[in-house]
Amino acid sequence: MKLRWRTSSEMDEEIQAHIDCEVQANLDRGMKPEDARAAALRKFGNTTRAKEQAREADPLFWIESITRDLRYSLRNLSRSPGFTVVAVLSMALGIGANSAIFSMADGLLLRPLDVPRAGQIVGVSATAPQYRFGRFSYSEYTVYRDQSRTLAGLLAEENNSFAIQPEENAQARYVWGKLVSGNFFDVLGVQPKLGRSFQPEEDSPAAGEIAVVISDECWQDKFHSDPRAVGARIKLNDQPAVVVGVMPPGFRGTEGFTIPEVYAPLAATPHVSPSNTLLTDPKRRDLVLFGRLKPGLNVEAAQAEFSGLAERVEKPFPQADRQRTALVQSEIKGRLQADPDDVRLILLLLAIAAMVLLLACANVANLLLGRASARVKEMTIRQSVGAGRGRLISQLLTESAVVAGLGAGAGLLLALGAIRYFASIKVASDFPGGFAARLDLRVLAYTLAAAALAVILSGLWPAICATRVDLVSPTKERAPRRARLWGRHAVVTVQTALAAMLLISASLFVKSFLRARAANPGFRVDHVLTASFDPSLVGYSEQRARAFYQELLEQVRMLPGVRNATLGSHIPMGPGSQWDRVTPIGIETTEPLSVMCDSVEPGYFASMATDVVKGRAFDARDRPGAPGAAIINQELARRFWPNADALGRQIQFGVGKRAAVLEVIGIARNGKYQATIDLPAPYIYVSFPQQFRSNMTLFVQTADDPLSLAPTLRREVQSLAPDVPVYGIHSMRETFDAHGLLASRIMAQMVGATGVIGLLLGVAGLYAVVAFGVARGTREIGIRMALGATSGSVLRKVLTSGLKLAIIGGALGVAAALALTRYLREFLDQVNPQDPAAFVGVSILLLVVTLAACWIPARRASRVDPAITLRYE
Repeated sequence: MKLRWRTSSEMDEEIQAHIDCEVQANLDRGMKPEDARAAALRKFGNTTRAKEQAREADPLFWIESITRDLRYSLRNLSRSPGFTVVAVLSMALGIGANSAIFSMADGLLLRPLDVPRAGQIVGVSATAPQYRFGRFSYSEYTVYRDQSRTLAGLLAEENNSFAIQPEENAQARYVWGKLVSGNFFDVLGVQPKLGRSFQPEEDSPAAGEIAVVISDECWQDKFHSDPRAVGARIKLNDQPAVVVGVMPPGFRGTEGFTIPEVYAPLAATPHVSPSNTLLTDPKRRDLVLFGRLKPGLNVEAAQAEFSGLAERVEKPFPQADRQRTALVQSEIKGRLQADPDDVRLILLLLAIAAMVLLLACANVANLLLGRASARVKEMTIRQSVGAGRGRLISQLLTESAVVAGLGAGAGLLLALGAIRYFASIKVASDFPGGFAARLDLRVLAYTLAAAALAVILSGLWPAICATRVDLVSPTKERAPRRARLWGRHAVVTVQTALAAMLLISASLFVKSFLRARAANPGFRVDHVLTASFDPSLVGYSEQRARAFYQELLEQVRMLPGVRNATLGSHIPMGPGSQWDRVTPIGIETTEPLSVMCDSVEPGYFASMATDVVKGRAFDARDRPGAPGAAIINQELARRFWPNADALGRQIQFGVGKRAAVLEVIGIARNGKYQATIDLPAPYIYVSFPQQFRSNMTLFVQTADDPLSLAPTLRREVQSLAPDVPVYGIHSMRETFDAHGLLASRIMAQMVGATGVIGLLLGVAGLYAVVAFGVARGTREIGIRMALGATSGSVLRKVLTSGLKLAIIGGALGVAAALALTRYLREFLDQVNPQDPAAFVGVSILLLVVTLAACWIPARRASRVDPAITLRYE
């Protein structure tokens, strides 16, 4: 059955004509006017409802009904362009903020690995009462790999750095990559776009040349996208190697932020890193394991199996390993549990985005409530002719859905801009990678869910209010009932409270960022140039590497504009960090504590302005062969000796054959080592002459711009050791801003932006309520002025009504913000979460903005002409 839907005006005119004819007929029968009208409405309504029920039995009815509702909604919205623009923009801001933040959260933590059937990938970690996510030795890996029956395959990987020479006699280039088991790509289910992956014989001690798989980024940068790169003979850490494959663009393996450039088999470890005893030392636990479940099996079955297998592995630390076992989890669950700080950060951002969505929904709900009061006549007529209340609510929700859909589309454009911003964030690093935020089906699905929620939150209550009409009353426009006004007041109060919470949070995060950037992080930031080296990658022995570093220091210190130069193995707040195991001697412990460490040259503390608050810094006494010395920070001293003096105490640094007994000769002030928002963390400095490390960073203190010295430094290194790759040439300010301040800056920018959005939405809602009250109270205002009320009194009355709403909402927002501060504490640096300046400043700002928002409708009310308004009806 084909139905022809008439326009709204045609329906209203025809329905009103039928009602008028029936009313006249009833009057002719001698009925009273009110009874005549009520009888006409009942008769015509019952007839229409019967026809409506017959039509609803047709299967095509619902399709045509939805089509009709959409067309009707679009016509209605097009007749009110001001309302439509404001509502769509409100939705766009709320939904766009949520989509943008979800895209970042998805790229950082939530998105599965970009491999086929990612749900089958599980992470395997070592676990004990002292730690949750430990690593494995090579011997442990082989037991799990060979004896597992629940996994289709188990891979192992270890991060590693390489010096790659794509051409003979070319300058070696530093790259970051992984040593992986031969089944790495097979377990992940990803194959190279060019060439092949590893063959079994290439991951064995009998292998000849080292087989290498490179990333697409490495292929483009180091091999100039030459297809002949597959099969090319190269040098990897000064060892012969052959490129066997090139991975697809953007392949990150098991990483989320950086892109490994080179993959080499684990069997090549003795060749590319002779000092690495990973394959032979059961105490060397540096391998990360991932597996793929067999079809039909689940994580619980794998966990049960691995718990049993853990009893069969070798235990190099019998006492410490008594309760050591294996933990099997889905890859995403393990990732979330291993990064609780990032999870809390993402949850906080999503919660703030949810507040923005609530603000947007409240704003649109306020607009719809005002619109509902103007549509009383329409709703009365439509119900009087038989339209059920549920049918009208459905129609009104369709209008809300259209607004939310348009807002979602505009919000996706805002989210796309935010995603491009995330992609533009660069860390001071030579490694490819970055935020993997993107606009994909997952983000689209999240946006649709946010839009559906927005339809319910913003449209349901106004639809219920709009359809609550009295059919017997005359079908004319009336002033809104007090209940509707109170409803609108409640909504705008909630808006103001949410805006206050967002503004207070934004002010705290912005203040935290500004203080973190200006504060002393525990090391020199300005006028310092960094450059990193690893001579062992090109075959340098320890003796030769020591000579290289000594000569490098001497030559750099003589360069014009150089005030000082020193060496350290860790760049404070750099993209990487070094860790080692430390055990206090004389204190019972079951497991060494994993601590960030730094091997530094004597003179480091003075050159980098790092304070030693007790004891002394390294000097000529801490030479090779002398008693081992260490400097620990205040936090590590507190952890090991909370009630005693740490000076003179002994610690064991490292495990196995690398272990050394060191005496604590100094205590350094706590600093920031990875990010400005980090809580105090244990840290240890060891003497470079005593604890040699091949990979070191040169810190050059300059008189002028440090980056201007970079070309000269490159030439010095080239003349001194042309085969040693130099990388990471950055200023400390660049590293500090791009990496150390990254989390703090993103929080300040995102929370600050949402705070501004919340303020705008809150002000818009308040203005709409006050303006609506003035418009609908025009007759009352005219009567008051006719009876002697002055313009000033009317102005004060309107301003007072707006201020009351703002004060109540602001007070609720301040109270809620005070409750929220305990969750914000860990994300703020050097800022009191209950900072009085933030709370007072936001309260004053809200009052000022409220007065500004209420001033226009208040002035309009004070200029009402009583003579005109008394003729309103």
